[in-house]
Amino acid sequence: MTDAGYPGWYMGLVTQGLLVGIYFAVSRYYDGSRSIWWIAGITAGIVALIGLLNRLDIDVLGTFRGMENGEWNRTQLLSTIGNNNWYAGYISVTAGISLAAAFMGKQQVRALGLLGSFLFFASAITSNSTTAILAACGLSLLLLLLSLRKRGRLLRALEILMLLPLSVFMVRMFLLLHLTGLVLAGDAEKRLFFTPAWYVVFVVEVAVYLILQLRERQERSDRLESGRVFRTVVGLAVAVTLAALLLGCLLVAGYLPGSDKVSEVANGRLALWKVTILTYGKEGLLFQIFGMGPDSFYYALYQWGSDAMDWINRGLLDNNIYSNAHNEWLTLLVQQGILGVIAYGGIFLTAFRNLRISATRDPRALAVFLGLTGYLICSLFTFQHVLSTPFAFALLGMAEGVLCKVILIKF
Repeated sequence: MTDAGYPGWYMGLVTQGLLVGIYFAVSRYYDGSRSIWWIAGITAGIVALIGLLNRLDIDVLGTFRGMENGEWNRTQLLSTIGNNNWYAGYISVTAGISLAAAFMGKQQVRALGLLGSFLFFASAITSNSTTAILAACGLSLLLLLLSLRKRGRLLRALEILMLLPLSVFMVRMFLLLHLTGLVLAGDAEKRLFFTPAWYVVFVVEVAVYLILQLRERQERSDRLESGRVFRTVVGLAVAVTLAALLLGCLLVAGYLPGSDKVSEVANGRLALWKVTILTYGKEGLLFQIFGMGPDSFYYALYQWGSDAMDWINRGLLDNNIYSNAHNEWLTLLVQQGILGVIAYGGIFLTAFRNLRISATRDPRALAVFLGLTGYLICSLFTFQHVLSTPFAFALLGMAEGVLCKVILIKF
């Protein structure tokens, strides 16, 4: 192991130092300029469009020329990014730009935001990545939650949320009319795409929207302004989130029936998470507190510990080489110890605390808030990589720097 990290992955000490450098540079020198948002938003829109076209079997860049249908590269690679895990991380951390523009923008800015949001939803649902789909749904629910203080905001949020099922219907229509193909390899992703639940979601969204629009035109009192609905829904959201995390922990620990079947559906990730926790638990107290060092996961799992090899020999873990746990927090637990996990989580908590007010007042702060949330959703199922983590650290720097301070002073 070198300071550069695991060969071919290179997320070691040097890379971690660069990420921290991005955080401090942005937090000290970002002046609140809007031009960077235009550049990042337009770039993300182009990437999402190419990714969507790739999944519709339209190879605009000739990336898949000579590849046979069904081979790994054809089903897992898309756009200019790489495989679907990398792609999911990128579009999830940049989606906040278009969502914030659609939610708070005016006229042309809002139109571009709606277009970018539609591309994000359509690309996420067809990306062959369950992580991207969960991020799209999670960001939609968060945007809905943030809008529950005012009827006008809720109407805007519903207009954005309707784009998700509409994107599914658009692709289905293309397939029905034989205008395009659809490259989806994963069984879970196919079920999520073709489920009839999207019709129910769309009907509910339209019904609520029409009722609220009618009340708006009749100038009836806005019951959301009291904050009671917002506080109730926040309480329910916190309870559901904690219950989901507890359920996930119980599944990983094997205390729930059917965990092996769930692991198979989840591409064997539960088994990887189990053996990661087992390896961590058998290390000495010093390593448990401080970890084994940046990008040391492979060495901890396969060379310093024997559980992974034992599980592979017994058929409990697939015979792949993992340089991470496909869960950023479990990877961090091995590499940086429990202190590293607490410190890393504290950075995000501090950012969300700084943004709790400004995210409802300025689209730049909302974009940061949504981008960090998208990154956190992906971090539960993927890993640090160069196409999402640097953006996340830049967003953390913005949350800590002048952006939130200028906005708070302004208001």
